Amino acid sequence: LCAGSHDYTRADMQLMVASVEVEPWSWVCARAFVGPGVTVRRGAIVGAAAVVSRDVEPWTIVAGNPAKKVKDRPALKEAGGQ
Repeated sequence: LCAGSHDYTRADMQLMVASVEVEPWSWVCARAFVGPGVTVRRGAIVGAAAVVSRDVEPWTIVAGNPAKKVKDRPALKEAGGQ
């Protein structure tokens, strides 16, 4: 999870920070990169070694570089799903 970057348009490369949020029932797999300002929504899965630069929709599975939707994940009963 990476909550910072640098402003490459400035000579001093000023640090820029933005929170990363991982909502309940979601899972970020090994070696995945989730960038600044991204929210992994409820129940979503980020596949191993995926590179995520945009929010991940609820109950979806994303993978790859850049991360793309692979398929929907069934909502869990314990999480208020069907």
